[in-house]
Amino acid sequence: MTRHLRLEAALACAVIVATTVAGCGDDNPVQPTPTPALKVNSVTPSSGSTTTATPIRINGTGFQSGAKLLFDNVETAADIVSSVLITAIAPAHAAGAVDVVVTNPSGLSSRLERAFTYVLALSRLTISGKTTLAAVGETSQLTATATYADGTEADVTPAVRWSVSMPAVATVGPDGVLTARALGGTSVFAS
Repeated sequence: MTRHLRLEAALACAVIVATTVAGCGDDNPVQPTPTPALKVNSVTPSSGSTTTATPIRINGTGFQSGAKLLFDNVETAADIVSSVLITAIAPAHAAGAVDVVVTNPSGLSSRLERAFTYVLALSRLTISGKTTLAAVGETSQLTATATYADGTEADVTPAVRWSVSMPAVATVGPDGVLTARALGGTSVFAS
């Protein structure tokens, strides 16, 4: 008889525990997941030409279908890919940095100031300086000059990417200094 009572006591405890666990869930209903706040985080690429349209990606949070995209307060067609990505074409515009604004259908907006910079279209890039070196170890300062579509020129030596076709013959540093490494011929490039 004692053995049977212990079994009943264990069974009663199990029922009480099960009832208590089931009852706890009723006091805390499932909360809906909050919608992420609207925020423009970045624009890639962050610059483009003044004369041609540039494909861009806008990264952020909370983008909704039907959101409007503005470049310097001018509405631009946009494809809302997801709540975190918009693709669009940055239209041609005068040189300078502009704000990018996304406005959801609800009226909420997010502005990323100076998020995209329009640069003058490059019509020519020239390299000047002594390019014929006579001895191993000899150096020469090269200069890269950009000529833009509007006719203005600028020294862009530190801004270009320098390279050579035969690095065993010569190298060029990021500052435009050409250094002879061996006798021979090579081509120098700036892009």
